[in-house]
Amino acid sequence: MRSHLGLFLIVSLLLISGMGFAQELQTRSVISIGTQFFQLKDQKNYGLVFNGGNISVEYTLQKLTGQNFFRYDAAFGLGAGFSKGIAGINLHLKPAGFSYLFPLVSNGKAVLYIGPYLTMNYFFQMYPELQSGHALWFTFYDAGPRFMVDTRLKDQAFRVQFANSLIGMVSRPTEMNETYFYTLIFFNQVEKVHSNFKVGSFGLLNHPDFELEWRQIGNSNKSLAYQLEYFCFNTEPRLQYLVHAISFCIMLGKENK
Repeated sequence: MRSHLGLFLIVSLLLISGMGFAQELQTRSVISIGTQFFQLKDQKNYGLVFNGGNISVEYTLQKLTGQNFFRYDAAFGLGAGFSKGIAGINLHLKPAGFSYLFPLVSNGKAVLYIGPYLTMNYFFQMYPELQSGHALWFTFYDAGPRFMVDTRLKDQAFRVQFANSLIGMVSRPTEMNETYFYTLIFFNQVEKVHSNFKVGSFGLLNHPDFELEWRQIGNSNKSLAYQLEYFCFNTEPRLQYLVHAISFCIMLGKENK
């Protein structure tokens, strides 16, 4: 376990080694409020497919440092899913995501950026009618490349991003051996979601992430965004989690230059 953790940390540090800061030229803080539709299939939960929705809140800090682009984001979401009349509660916490991107191509109208990202996601599910009160979870720490394109069309501005994991760590439950009641003590749950970590690449996990953001240039403090995100645990018992999200984004205060 410790050797796997060390390997993941070493590779992650190499991927984010470019995350140094030059002189800041622009800083922007954004709050996003969104609705999500998700599908979750977990073979540990009888292979049932749960469809449902979340309400999410995300904070993003964006910095243009020289010609390079830095981004930090954190998010929280809560909702419920249903399968064959059975309800489940779904909670998502993203305490930190980092990206540091470098301009690769620019033609005056569009800029293509590329660079590394590192992100942490926690998902926690409760099914009162299933698993004798056994709570399920999956934790994803992953790192890989991110691509971003900024472009303009007349008075419209668009930002397109795509990222995909190269290496990561995953935590999931092992055996269904809890007692017949929920144990929701905070420190017990923190210990759970950081246990049984496995480290690997595509043979273990996959996490692609696509984002499209649109804003009107004359109204640059508001924008609309769409996100498609997929989490997959590829070894038995498999897990698949697909999310579509539409968010309304508001810039906090004024842009610092």
